[in-house]
Amino acid sequence: MLSSYSGVLIMLVLAVLTAVGMVTLTSVLGPKKAFPAKNEPFACGKSPIGDGRQRFSVKLLRNKQHRKLPRLLFLRKLSGSS
Repeated sequence: MLSSYSGVLIMLVLAVLTAVGMVTLTSVLGPKKAFPAKNEPFACGKSPIGDGRQRFSVKLLRNKQHRKLPRLLFLRKLSGSS
């Protein structure tokens, strides 16, 4: 009975060993020193301006989507796709 699952058990052991090996090698071979320029968020090579947690209104975007929805549904019905 156990011999029928031997292939699955071998694959499971290999998967676990691969995962543990990758995590171990990454921590051993990876960069050790962190410096401020490396830890900054990257956006097209520009330095970030202002706070990234700033709130903004999405009413305009939502209104544009609602205006386009009937037109899209009508065109979809005309084309015959569901």
